[in-house]
Amino acid sequence: MEEPEPLYVDCRTCGSAVPTGLRLTIQIYELDPEEGRELTCPNCGTRDTYTKATFHILSTTIIR
Repeated sequence: MEEPEPLYVDCRTCGSAVPTGLRLTIQIYELDPEEGRELTCPNCGTRDTYTKATFHILSTTIIR
């Protein structure tokens, strides 16, 4: 069984993917859409607050 995809947001300062610490599971749908999570960008160090509406998974490229 595969692990659920990790969720990220895009840093508003540098555009890097910032991990939310959450995964795409049924529990994610139970989160309050207006509740913010304060996250720190691992690339530039900017701290900002993000809501569930900004969460996304990373795109992947399949090489055949």
